[in-house]
Amino acid sequence: MHGFRISLVVFPLALAMLLPGCVKSKALIDDAALRQTIERYLDAHNMALSVKEIKEQTLSADRELQIKASLVHRELKGPSVTWTFFLHEQPAGQWQVVRHED
Repeated sequence: MHGFRISLVVFPLALAMLLPGCVKSKALIDDAALRQTIERYLDAHNMALSVKEIKEQTLSADRELQIKASLVHRELKGPSVTWTFFLHEQPAGQWQVVRHED
């Protein structure tokens, strides 16, 4: 009887963890590789910014990676801003930034 009661508690908890459809982690992808990818995107769009810190990675159920990163001016440094970058996985397994929100 106790096994049945435990199942009634464990199953809903497991289901609740799976429903949001995304995984948050600081180590989904190597930070150094993400920095390079984001900095290439910033350079391609003529933004004089560089990555100060990767704050958060979120992988959605449809394999879109969201990165929250703090950025500073490449030469002046100073205060940082936090932007969200959206990346899609390429066939070769690399990630490409497709857009950002500031």
